[in-house]
Amino acid sequence: MNERKVLESTYFDLATVYRKQPNEDEDGITSNTYTPVHENIKCALSKKTLKATNQTDTSNNIEYESHLFLDPSILIKAGDKIIIVIGANSESRTMYSGEPFVYSSHQEVPLMRDERA
Repeated sequence: MNERKVLESTYFDLATVYRKQPNEDEDGITSNTYTPVHENIKCALSKKTLKATNQTDTSNNIEYESHLFLDPSILIKAGDKIIIVIGANSESRTMYSGEPFVYSSHQEVPLMRDERA
């Protein structure tokens, strides 16, 4: 079994990748909206760093970095919005991609989560 197949056997999560695309509405106004470009991609989400929560009177800010491991043939661009369904518990996370690092066996995409609880 080659290295790529071995790595892919550890992917238990699913990702849908959205990219900003120009869309024209019925009034002829064009705006950029996130449109799905890849759906249900097998992947593995790995947490890299976890910052302390930043709580204010109105919100609790959640910020951390993760890496996404997936097939090297899937085109991911910096700034893509990626929704990952975590296989173990079917929770989903919305993340934004940085610049991917593509290897022959896999690619590693740095992700940032920046939400409020």
